[in-house]
Amino acid sequence: MSRLYLESVEECPPTEGVVKGRVPDWLEGTLYRNGPGLYEFGEYKMNHLFDGMASVQRWKFHNGKVTYQRKFVNSQAFQSNSRANRIVMSEFGTRQIPDPCLNIFQRLFSFFKSDEMTDNTCVTVWPQGDRVFVATETNKIHEINPDTLETMQTVNLSQFLTINSATAHTHWDKDGTVHSFGIWYHGKNAKYTLFKIPPKTEVQDAFSNIDIVGSVPARWKLHPGYLHSFGITEDFYAFVEQPLTFDVMKLATMKLTGKNVEESLTWFPNEKTIFHLLNRRTGKLHNPMFQYQGEAMFTFHLINSYQDGDFLVFDVCGYKDKKIMEALYLKNFTEEKMAETMETMPHVTVRRYVFPLNINKQASYLDITHLIQNMKRVNSRYQKKRPNGKNTFLEQVTPCYIKFHWFFFNHHYLFIHCFWSFFFFFFCLVFVCLFICFFFFSFCLSYTAVTTPLNENLVTLPGCSATAVRKSDTEIFCTWEEIDTHGEGLELPQINYLDYNGKKYRYAYGVGKGLSKKLVKLDMERKEVKLWSQEGYCISEPVFVPTPGATKEDDGVVLSAVSPVDADKQAFMLVLNGQTFEEEARVVFNTDRFSRDFHGFFRPGMQ
Repeated sequence: MSRLYLESVEECPPTEGVVKGRVPDWLEGTLYRNGPGLYEFGEYKMNHLFDGMASVQRWKFHNGKVTYQRKFVNSQAFQSNSRANRIVMSEFGTRQIPDPCLNIFQRLFSFFKSDEMTDNTCVTVWPQGDRVFVATETNKIHEINPDTLETMQTVNLSQFLTINSATAHTHWDKDGTVHSFGIWYHGKNAKYTLFKIPPKTEVQDAFSNIDIVGSVPARWKLHPGYLHSFGITEDFYAFVEQPLTFDVMKLATMKLTGKNVEESLTWFPNEKTIFHLLNRRTGKLHNPMFQYQGEAMFTFHLINSYQDGDFLVFDVCGYKDKKIMEALYLKNFTEEKMAETMETMPHVTVRRYVFPLNINKQASYLDITHLIQNMKRVNSRYQKKRPNGKNTFLEQVTPCYIKFHWFFFNHHYLFIHCFWSFFFFFFCLVFVCLFICFFFFSFCLSYTAVTTPLNENLVTLPGCSATAVRKSDTEIFCTWEEIDTHGEGLELPQINYLDYNGKKYRYAYGVGKGLSKKLVKLDMERKEVKLWSQEGYCISEPVFVPTPGATKEDDGVVLSAVSPVDADKQAFMLVLNGQTFEEEARVVFNTDRFSRDFHGFFRPGMQ
């Protein structure tokens, strides 16, 4: 099995596979996948699973037949490494190899030149309308030709946004809009920026019209959190600020210390995880007076998020710490260590968090500041100005006084004017007193009526054991419900994305324990699992494709690229029935392996 992780692949021209079974007639379109495919240049090898050069794979389904091709992303990192026959640009777990032709002084001065951030986009692939992009967790993405897989252009997001990096995972709408997060690392302005990439038009490219939706300051200015994916619902964006952070000082001194990016990550086991909810329309934090918190957790992947009444449900694949990062160093995937690595791989659990959306704190009689602020907002509606631009207190609450005052003054009826002025002054004084008393008690009673109770579970969803408890005037502490996978775990999760992303759903698909042996279908309601595996083969992230016009969530097929452990066998594309999770077909190709990739998506073709 170790050869699938340690050995590199070569590019593959379009090749038609041999179908065994029956590929559904309605299955028309293209499956794109992306991941590392080249781990060595000359005598130098990469150290981490995330470091290999990006290799894009494409399976085209048409008329019951399937064609496969593979091509490397022509990034600057790929070009530089190939020309020098060594590792020129540092990756996530691998430091660059110094030029052996430099003398000692040139090497010394090179330490004071900052490294250029890699553009090796080896993690995800996603659509933007009819375009295809590949990405990683840096500020650079590449556009790929959907048919030939040729690299068309490099886009540096930092030219359009104030960010240092962006999330690998995005969300996309049917109209071509792409949603993503960027991170800015610099000092006191460290923040997470939410942005939207609009569809490309005939007049302008999409990136020149990027829309910044909102931003959230990092809780620790020199330790912004690691962010790989996020959630989206009808009204909200949701993301995790976890206690695994980038140490900005370590990042800045990597060249001097010889550390890589993974070694610059810091885990704070005693700190809390923070969950942020942003309004999709305003970009502002929802319930900014409160902070949703939970125990320390590390996560790569969100499964799905959705709104259910007055609650937002947030499902993630969670770990108790960051040891999974360390487990993915390639030294752990040698033939001698492979069995131990698979057995001791950190266990992942499916965690369901539920966040109450309608929460508030009590306004007491002594909460004068809060009360005055609200009364000012009400009072501002009644403010009017006299002709000379000056305000009087009476004129703010009794506009009729102005009319009488100016009428008598202009007619010089001094006695009558004084009488009526005294009368209206007394009347208005009584009115204002009653007005203040009325609003004072109204505000107090109204806030008391909607007070969120302390130390009580606010989650009332039937059958859900997740909790959310208001601990103070600023904290909502949340505990998760574990969705039982019967010991299998679930990673690299997928759902029926086209129809159920951001909506209430039931089924999730992923890989089981060890990340390579079993495909898992998880029923989130009944807590049941269905499995597929075959001895001697390694699977990839499953991708669900719905049947056109389907009325059931799991009516469709699940696709997974399967590679043999032994080089004398052939790789195949597996087609499973989405409901029964049984094999409908496999398409065998004249290759002993596919790239050991990470993520993919299916683009439907003409039906």
